Amino acid sequence: MANAVIEAYYTLADEEILNITQSQIASAIALKRLELKGESQALARSKQISNLSAIFTELDLKMVLEKAVAKVPELCRGLNCSIFLWNELHGAFVLEASTGLPAELVGNASYQPGEGLTGWVGLHGKTLILDSRALENLKKIHPDLAWKGKYNEDSLSKSLRPRPFLAVPIFRDGKPIGVIRICDRQDGVFTESDAQMLTLVAGHITTAITYCDRYEDKVKLLHNLRRLMVLTSTKGISQLNVGVDEFEQSILEEAAKSAEEVLKTDVLTLYKYRVKIPAASCGAFRDLHQTNSAAHFEGFSGIGYTDE
Repeated sequence: MANAVIEAYYTLADEEILNITQSQIASAIALKRLELKGESQALARSKQISNLSAIFTELDLKMVLEKAVAKVPELCRGLNCSIFLWNELHGAFVLEASTGLPAELVGNASYQPGEGLTGWVGLHGKTLILDSRALENLKKIHPDLAWKGKYNEDSLSKSLRPRPFLAVPIFRDGKPIGVIRICDRQDGVFTESDAQMLTLVAGHITTAITYCDRYEDKVKLLHNLRRLMVLTSTKGISQLNVGVDEFEQSILEEAAKSAEEVLKTDVLTLYKYRVKIPAASCGAFRDLHQTNSAAHFEGFSGIGYTDE
């Protein structure tokens, strides 16, 4: 029996099958890319929320400012952040916290209202999003807008003029009282979404300032009382081997120091009055604690204290 010769060749049906397979593979790849992009965006959003939470859990103004300049760049892929707050004494927006500017500039660096980009934002209370600091771009926004380069944070470029810039005002009672700025970005340009993130942080800074103004004295008093309580307890344990006079003197010095800070005075005098101790009294703390007569301390602008 003769061997059969089988001739193989492709048909239009085979080509159609390949086209269908190719389309399915392309769709699967595109879908996977979208999934990865979605996961990346979700991860970035989660990180942003985490950074915002780290800032929003604080109400102490100093801590809020320090955390803000540390976390804000991570919210929008920025490079370094600085916060300027209005200072009535200087009549300017003064640097209060920064990453990128030298520490010695904190409390010293300042912008007059309208001066440079930062002063312009502080004066007009408007958000400023720039792709670059080229003069022609600035004049399109406002004729008085100009970049001075007065204080420049570290950057990826030797010149900041072609680099992006973002600044938002900090408001209180409807008036601008400060500015948060980011002077460069890791890549790309700043967006409206980035500005919204900074606006959220600016709002919390306003809350911290209001809280500080309203409760500053009470918070300081609480801190000083806690410190005095800790001192008293540790002195009682660690200095049992010292004399009564030495122990008493250290407590009074600490009390005077705490009262001086709370009352905000440069000079404070603490008077001590000793009651005659009955002959039958004894014990290491007999000068301070008596059954029938207690030691009495006067001072603090006439405030008396009795440990009866």
